[in-house]
Amino acid sequence: MAVIPRSDLERALAQKGFREEGAGRDHRFWWFYHQSQKTHIFTKIPRGSGYRDYSDDLLIKVKQQLRLDTVQQLRDLVSCTMTEQDYIDHLEAKGLI
Repeated sequence: MAVIPRSDLERALAQKGFREEGAGRDHRFWWFYHQSQKTHIFTKIPRGSGYRDYSDDLLIKVKQQLRLDTVQQLRDLVSCTMTEQDYIDHLEAKGLI
């Protein structure tokens, strides 16, 4: 499968209700906010130059952190096929928010 550029992933997170908080030395942390409240759902994005593009192994980790069922759902989130409301509906259906 095709890789996803880190910049595209971070841009999609920002558009879907995530906020970058607590950038550490090695990672940036993105927390999901729902109804102006921080949730327990987050992902960490490596900052290193070796992580400019995300291949399937990293996408699987991000998918799990975002509580998505498939890598395709993550790809849909990044490509904006999945809207913020679609993501909220998914989380609510799983009882996560």
